[in-house]
Amino acid sequence: WANVQTSAEKTAESKKLPQEQVSHPLMDSFDKPLLSKDTNTLPISFQKIQRFFDHDEETAAFLKKCKSGLLCGDNTKLSLEDEERLGQILHHCLVKNQATTFVLMLLRILVTQESGPTPYKECVCWIYQNIVKDDSGQQHSKPLRTMSWLMLSNIAASSQLWKMEGEEDEWVQAAICAMSDKENCIRQAAAAFCYNTSLLSASETTETEGLGDTKVSLLCACLESLEEEMDYTVRLRRLMTVGRIMVTEGDNAKDLILDLGMDGFVSEQVLVTKKVTCNDESSIGRGDAETCGELAAELNLLLHARKRRRE
Repeated sequence: WANVQTSAEKTAESKKLPQEQVSHPLMDSFDKPLLSKDTNTLPISFQKIQRFFDHDEETAAFLKKCKSGLLCGDNTKLSLEDEERLGQILHHCLVKNQATTFVLMLLRILVTQESGPTPYKECVCWIYQNIVKDDSGQQHSKPLRTMSWLMLSNIAASSQLWKMEGEEDEWVQAAICAMSDKENCIRQAAAAFCYNTSLLSASETTETEGLGDTKVSLLCACLESLEEEMDYTVRLRRLMTVGRIMVTEGDNAKDLILDLGMDGFVSEQVLVTKKVTCNDESSIGRGDAETCGELAAELNLLLHARKRRRE
């Protein structure tokens, strides 16, 4: 009568069960990186940088040429030689602390060009060492720190991020710290970086290989204390990161969330966002709050399906 199954037998038996198909159309729609590509700041950025080279006619003329090329649309691109020279000029400005915020505004766009961030590697490494890595005391200005993370988020949308400086986990840990910043704009940019990173690394491992340290860090950081995040844009991007890892990594990611008891953070979002959208009459952030609730509901269904399969 005491014919009780062992956990190993239950696991083996669960693998024979047909997979419960749970659709997640909203999560599937989040399949492209978040890019900051507004070019309205390009003219003022070049103008501020050019002021430091008024005494150098040749460099000033070169900067005007670059500005014209970038503002002419997609049909006009800078040559690799011009990009490398521009990278040297911008690095000089960073080292001399000349128009640093405007240099970052410009780099944010430049790293999205066809050649990627490679021509600006020295700039990216300087920013990592002097602003991102050295940001524990938050001594840098809000615009400077925000632009740094917007630039890094744009780089994370390409396959060349980890060629810049430091290890993958080091960049992610810095972004996780920035997601706790007191400034909404910095948390938003850091959360975009995390989401873009989850897209970038989506095909790096197979489900049989298990989760890497970076994805484990992202999952835990994006779920933990999620209810304390008051900005729904940040909250949504954190859920998008979790969802992307869950979808691409399958049962490995779901099992980690269930084993750590973090599925409650997801189900709580469904209830919390319903209360917000019902009680908040303002439209500010309401769209992201509603999307948070819908996305959390999809992820909740995925976790419940996996939970039932494991029982």
